[in-house]
Amino acid sequence: MQKQRVNILIGRFQPLHRGHAAILQKITSSNNLSIILIGSADTARTVKNPLTFSERKQFIETYLSANVVLPNRYVILPLQDHPNNDAKWIQAVQESVDTGISFLQTKNGNFTPDLFLTGTHRDSSTWYLSAFPQFKLDLCEAISGKAYANLSATQIRESIFSPVLDDILWGDVPPVCRGALRKFIQTKEFESLKEEFAYIKKYKDAWAAAPYPF
Repeated sequence: MQKQRVNILIGRFQPLHRGHAAILQKITSSNNLSIILIGSADTARTVKNPLTFSERKQFIETYLSANVVLPNRYVILPLQDHPNNDAKWIQAVQESVDTGISFLQTKNGNFTPDLFLTGTHRDSSTWYLSAFPQFKLDLCEAISGKAYANLSATQIRESIFSPVLDDILWGDVPPVCRGALRKFIQTKEFESLKEEFAYIKKYKDAWAAAPYPF
């Protein structure tokens, strides 16, 4: 049976930004197949997770379609959170990868998967890149010298929720996804999250100068 490279990308994509887009472009190039796992798929809307799984999936599909990546070349699956239980989360990743392989084989014919976990080392949040010895590791270090190398979705969320929307943030979001994000910003759900963000920020600011307890 023919061996086929399959790239695995794990992320929350809250929202999809230029750094994510660069990795997506790399892993879907050539004859590669890809499994994209969207984390925190089961959580309700919060300031940290404002977009639903379906919305984030649509962002990625829109970007890949604009880059002429055929739908049979990738699969996007939800990945549930397992707080304080890394072993269960790692098992969930493996099960999702198995599901993804089955989907890709249905669409592309049987093959022997050659699995590569991809991403970029950033901080403690990317510990999982070393948690899967069964996968080969292929880090996207090529983007490290790019202007968006240190771009964080947290920064974009803070800009979106700020009292005055910073137009600079739109340059950090792939052009094909900006319309969907602007549409979300006009929803009642977004207004509620913006109020929550302002409340949390005000609370943190009020305690910023408080001495730490012994």
